[in-house]
Amino acid sequence: MKTFLFGGSLKSVVDQVCEKFDVKLKINSVENVGSDFDLEELIKYNFNFDPEYNQKAQELLIDFYKDNFDTFCRMFVRRGPLLSDYHELTNHFTIYFYSLFEILTNKKIELVIFNNFPHQGIDFILYKIAKILKIKTILLTQTIFPNKFVIISDMKDFGIYENITNEYNKNQIEKILLEKDLYKNFTLKIREDIKERGLSLTSHDSLSKYSPYYNEKKKLRTNLLSFRFIKKILLKLFIYLRLIKRKDLEKIYLENLNKVELKDFQVEKVLNNKNKKIFFAFHSQPEMSTSLFAGDFDDQLRILEKINRKKITDKFILLTREHPAQNHYQRDDLFFRRLKFLKNLNFLNREFSMDRILESVDVIVTSSGTVGWEGLLSGKKCLLFGQSWYSKLHGVLEVANDTSDEEIIEFLNKDFDKDKFYISLQNLYSSFYDGIISKWHISISPNFDQKENAKIVVENILKFLKKK
Repeated sequence: MKTFLFGGSLKSVVDQVCEKFDVKLKINSVENVGSDFDLEELIKYNFNFDPEYNQKAQELLIDFYKDNFDTFCRMFVRRGPLLSDYHELTNHFTIYFYSLFEILTNKKIELVIFNNFPHQGIDFILYKIAKILKIKTILLTQTIFPNKFVIISDMKDFGIYENITNEYNKNQIEKILLEKDLYKNFTLKIREDIKERGLSLTSHDSLSKYSPYYNEKKKLRTNLLSFRFIKKILLKLFIYLRLIKRKDLEKIYLENLNKVELKDFQVEKVLNNKNKKIFFAFHSQPEMSTSLFAGDFDDQLRILEKINRKKITDKFILLTREHPAQNHYQRDDLFFRRLKFLKNLNFLNREFSMDRILESVDVIVTSSGTVGWEGLLSGKKCLLFGQSWYSKLHGVLEVANDTSDEEIIEFLNKDFDKDKFYISLQNLYSSFYDGIISKWHISISPNFDQKENAKIVVENILKFLKKK
């Protein structure tokens, strides 16, 4: 099959895919791997050739724009404020569309393999065009479990699994939970180390250091980030000295946040209240967790507006908390003005212990975050305003725009059945494939062998294609 390969972080896997598939075009930023286009350059500058604006493409663009432009914008603006101009976003979108359409049709592509779920803008357009042209798609993503990844052909299949068994194996469940703890402990260790070094939790380059494949290019980028940090400090100083007239957006954000956050003793009082509690943890933005998986609920205040209904607040105390790594982005004055409309809301301090919060609440609300998964493990039900790998597990209600208050109340009144949860978890786990496609996960996979892993990954992709 004539194949278009998008992304990848492991050279060995990319090379193996190229060996087993008829790869006609590659887009990635993987070191020492030949690519037709560099992903980072494409995001920054778009394509460097003039695509053909043929009639078929023009006709398709009309509806394609209506259906996909908003989602594209949510993904693409994360690249920085210089990419937030509406008209330039339209231009980016259109050039990507015509360029990718031409590549797919001229090269007669039959299969597109994504090494991660489309969440950067250009990959989202590629995925949607492929669907329109009825080109096969393969979507890969790593799970939180060591040496396990997901293969699906359509985004709507994320989290779906076959009912393999109606009872769970205790030893199997213990194994799954142990693997879950390995990943959790690994990420906690990384975050603690980053904090101790005074680095940013949201910096991709800070986290990349923990990959065995951290390279010179990334080291250079880290140095540039240090320069940017110094530049940021100097800018704040100049603003303070009134040498530069510019709003300190981060300062304004923190001031607004401080006005709505409860003090620690107030938080304790709320948590000790005997009434049942619903807790929503804001996601850090921009991130794939909201821009792709949350859909319309990328606007996270809509989640709180949806559950802040009298039928719900009469029975539950509503709690929320800002993400500790969030900055002023998507948190301007009007965000906090909307927040004030929600009268029955307790805004907890973002530095307050998450473990203490989770043990005190009864229901978790999220769009796709791991907080929902952690709640399920503790026997707490989850209202999911989006899509996640655990969407179909017992104890989860997928909430859409048209989900009624009555449906939510009915779900909240149901008991959480631990046995049913374990059965669904075991069935879901059985749908995962062996292998590592993300360099992040190498550190939690003992005795990792690049060549053997690449062989296993590609064999599983081929196996999946045969099933389809």
